[in-house]
Amino acid sequence: MLFPTSGRFGFNRIEWPASEGPYPLSREVVILMLKRESELRLSPEAQVRYDDVVDETFEDVAEEVQRMVLAEAGFDRSPRSLLMLRSALSVFKNDDEIQGIPFYNRFNRSKVGDLDIGSDVPDASLVSLDDGKSLTLSQYYEQRCAELGSAPVLPMVIVGGSFS
Repeated sequence: MLFPTSGRFGFNRIEWPASEGPYPLSREVVILMLKRESELRLSPEAQVRYDDVVDETFEDVAEEVQRMVLAEAGFDRSPRSLLMLRSALSVFKNDDEIQGIPFYNRFNRSKVGDLDIGSDVPDASLVSLDDGKSLTLSQYYEQRCAELGSAPVLPMVIVGGSFS
């Protein structure tokens, strides 16, 4: 999850700016707000909206959930209040309980890699969604080149994503 609604922008956590003064929420309030956010995000109503994102995006739904949490906790629905909620994970970065509350943080395995332009591609394992068979990226590349009647010198572009 690399969206601001997950407390991240890119791979970096959203930080509470020093220019805003001390972080205004106590640990106890953050725990209550994050638990409520998880509850609302996983609610049947939100799940229907997430499943049917035609007129709105996934992020629109998640932001609306966060604004509901803010309103229920007595805060306004302003960008500053959203920042306050979204930066909680960076403010309490060493607090295992807080880090484990939001499911989008608990199950996030994304990280900045160490590849640079021109680096060799890691020989990752691939699993077919059709039959569950696995092979390595290099095996797949060699098969595709053979199918196309080419020596394995064709350029390769890898586009990553998730399938759920």
